[in-house]
Amino acid sequence: NSNANHWWKVDLGDIYPIDGVEINWEYAELYNYVIEVSIDNNNWIKVVDKSNNDSNEKNQMSGFSKENARYVRITVTGLKSGYWASMNECKVFYAK
Repeated sequence: NSNANHWWKVDLGDIYPIDGVEINWEYAELYNYVIEVSIDNNNWIKVVDKSNNDSNEKNQMSGFSKENARYVRITVTGLKSGYWASMNECKVFYAK
């Protein structure tokens, strides 16, 4: 639904040095969100804060300083009324 605070999480199966996330949203609309990473699925580190996002691009890439993580979580903190918090694809990048 169009309420905020819906989240999506992925378990990468092992710990990797994560340094970027690319989201392909379902619609080219304004989505406010934060991206967090975790090693243990309990303690989270915020690596991207787009709570005041001004981009309505369907495809949004966020690079950040390398963080070791097994889990990646995206929480939608706000979106346009009538739109769902949904994405087509999410890519997680790690430093080699």
